[in-house]
Amino acid sequence: MAKKIRPAKETDVTAYLRRLFLKTEQELIREIMRKRSAGYVDYAEAAALERVQKILQDMVDDSWEYIPEMIETIFYHSDKDAAGYANARTLTAAQTDVVQQLSNNLLGEIMEMAGTARKSVEAVFTIARLENDPFRRLTLEQVLRQEAAGSPWIRSSRDLVKKMEQDGITAFVDKSGRRWSLRAYGNMAVRTTARQAEVAALLTADDHDLWQIIKIGSTCPVCAPLEGRVYSKSGTDPDYPPLSMAFGKVDPAGGDNLANTWLNIHPNCLHMLAKYTTVGKTEKQIRRDRDFSDPEKNPVTKDPRSKKQIAAYREKERNRRKLLADMKQHKEYRAVLGREVPKDFAKFREMKYNGSGKWEYLKGLKRYLDQYPTSNRKFYDAGEELKRLGIKKGVLLPSVLVQAFILPEGKKDPYHIMNRMLGRNMTDDDVRSYMTKAKAMFVQWGGKRLVFYGNSGIAVITKVNEDWIYKTAWKRADFDEETGQILEVLKKYGI
Repeated sequence: MAKKIRPAKETDVTAYLRRLFLKTEQELIREIMRKRSAGYVDYAEAAALERVQKILQDMVDDSWEYIPEMIETIFYHSDKDAAGYANARTLTAAQTDVVQQLSNNLLGEIMEMAGTARKSVEAVFTIARLENDPFRRLTLEQVLRQEAAGSPWIRSSRDLVKKMEQDGITAFVDKSGRRWSLRAYGNMAVRTTARQAEVAALLTADDHDLWQIIKIGSTCPVCAPLEGRVYSKSGTDPDYPPLSMAFGKVDPAGGDNLANTWLNIHPNCLHMLAKYTTVGKTEKQIRRDRDFSDPEKNPVTKDPRSKKQIAAYREKERNRRKLLADMKQHKEYRAVLGREVPKDFAKFREMKYNGSGKWEYLKGLKRYLDQYPTSNRKFYDAGEELKRLGIKKGVLLPSVLVQAFILPEGKKDPYHIMNRMLGRNMTDDDVRSYMTKAKAMFVQWGGKRLVFYGNSGIAVITKVNEDWIYKTAWKRADFDEETGQILEVLKKYGI
């Protein structure tokens, strides 16, 4: 039985839910793997779906038990401006309402997420018997790759799980058209709710009604028209718009009270609130603030940002996307190249952007190993050195044994190979040994021609329809200077 995840004791009270989502996704992946190993039979499918439903229900049940506690904990340990919560024994009625609303919002998201995840798993099971099933293709790809490498097929299961975890097997598209994995969506919902709880704790600390959304250096087009304005928390001050105008209403037909708002402009919003007072301000300043806050005099549909501010925001977003892309790339490169790539992400970025030749080398090695996963670094390095010497024979790879014919059955006319065998005094066994004793091979003509190099001789085979045919061969006595260079390079790299 899996170990039950208990609510976190650490400061980050959302950590428990993040672990819960991770645990749930991993359990779903295991269930899909178990389904696949059982064979595509209906009774196994039904049993697996029952277990999936239980996994998801357990997640929802755990969430129901923990979420209110998480929200309250955030209230008690929130911003310094909410001082007094830490020593409070109970929440006020207003605060309790907000906690309940936040809990219901998040629980609703989790229940919807669980339902969507279940449907996605059902879809996977339903299409599992079809030839064009992408997950089946992925499974077969992993198995064949392991067998080609001479590794046990069971290893492909582990690789497949890794791939499924990377892709997010339980991914789905939300109402806005964005694609999420179960883990990513759950983490986003928790992060956003934690932020909302902090805002709610601040706003309900006392009865102060006027609040201003602080301007930040560069912001998105959604937030830009809303920041800098003064809002009425209660929605009852006739001189200022209700805070619900910025936060949005959970129930559009409901009131402007705090419990009916999303408590944030949008998910992952970083805007802060500050108390606003007219004390110490001139009538001109007060009027200016009122006019700026008035949606009729200053429509929220108008983007107030200057070209410079828009450019700064776009640059920030580009940098953010670049950072996220680099993080993904770092993970991928580490998975393929291991210790060749710095473990530290900052050192990886430094290597990538400081113009060193190391990055260009790793890019080439990564492309090579992605395309030829059964090869290794020494073959890549040897191939690159041959190119620098001006020897371009194709892609250098470890030698493989291929069933090839010297004279295909049913053919009467002698092939080129027969003339070469006679002219160079080679037997059938000699020619075949050049493949079996080869140190390496070059792949040419898009994979339709293979050239095998060894100390005793060279053999060339070509593909004719579905058959491999010996095209020509050389024994050691016939080697030229270029062949000698190739063998020296192979020896240099331990091939």
